[in-house]
Amino acid sequence: MRRRRAQTKFAAIDCAFAAASHRRREAAEATAMDGRNSTATQARHPLLRVVAALAFFGIGSTFATAQQSPATDWPTEKCNRYKKAYEQILNRQGKQGLSPEFLASHDAFLASNCQARAEVCARSKQELDIANKLVLMAMNSGMSGTFLPFYCRG
Repeated sequence: MRRRRAQTKFAAIDCAFAAASHRRREAAEATAMDGRNSTATQARHPLLRVVAALAFFGIGSTFATAQQSPATDWPTEKCNRYKKAYEQILNRQGKQGLSPEFLASHDAFLASNCQARAEVCARSKQELDIANKLVLMAMNSGMSGTFLPFYCRG
């Protein structure tokens, strides 16, 4: 997303410089036709570049800020990513082979916005398979291993 915003800003600056170059060519042609001295026009162009660049940086940053969604805190963002991964896995695999305890403890973890003490114990082959996939998806989404709810007592 940052790369896209940077590309948008640079594209706007390129447009500003292209417009300034176009204006400079038009002014040079008009001066050549009029036979006037063009040093005053040439002296203003560096200033035009600076003003155009500043204007587009300001507009570009305002535009980029307007496109951003309202910021959520990191724990909520992690929980949203985790919920999405969990739903994707359940939609693909289904709940067959998952114990009621596994589902209930996992649902309690999600209901607490992923803030409750994590005690989801994966015991069956299907539960371990889902837990392993969730760990991989969580790591790929930028979460740490300490976030995950999987823990089995004795």
